[in-house]
Amino acid sequence: MFALQGLGPSAAALLSIILLFCGIELAGKRLRLLMRRSRFLFLAIALLYTFGTPGTRISPYFPEISPTEEGLRLAVLHAGRLLGMLALVAVMLERLDRVGVAAGLLACLLPFRRLGFKPERAVVRLVMTLELATAGAKKTDWRDWLDPTGASPSELVDLRSVVVPNWSFGDAMILPALACAVVLLVRWLQ
Repeated sequence: MFALQGLGPSAAALLSIILLFCGIELAGKRLRLLMRRSRFLFLAIALLYTFGTPGTRISPYFPEISPTEEGLRLAVLHAGRLLGMLALVAVMLERLDRVGVAAGLLACLLPFRRLGFKPERAVVRLVMTLELATAGAKKTDWRDWLDPTGASPSELVDLRSVVVPNWSFGDAMILPALACAVVLLVRWLQ
């Protein structure tokens, strides 16, 4: 996901389109739900960038309230990046259960423990946020979110049961190879 933010406009657009098609193919229903839930974020991105970015005004008749060309470009770029990230999250949530998501997040955040970061707290918060964001039609009223009896104990992730697998030799070899492939792809696309 972080590579998507560091790419230039044309490379980010290409990667976002690829991710969007992958998301539609692998997790179409969940992607539509996430996009519907993010519609106001898309609207805020469009309004803030199109009207808040200085540059060449599109309409000469109403220059005070006209969007700018540069703002439109930035709005499309950032909306596309958000769409690509939503596609990645949709595929991740479609392919993994709650325990798998928690284990993956915990494995990624464990090295930060040496810096005083508490990865368990972050994992609980992130899993709860992802579950709330993808709850769908189960809970549509905000008052239902505050109801402690709404979630059964079997639905909650117990971090004591999350097992982070040990790194194998294959994991240690594939991670640098993937990192090199991403770096080469980013340089090639720029």
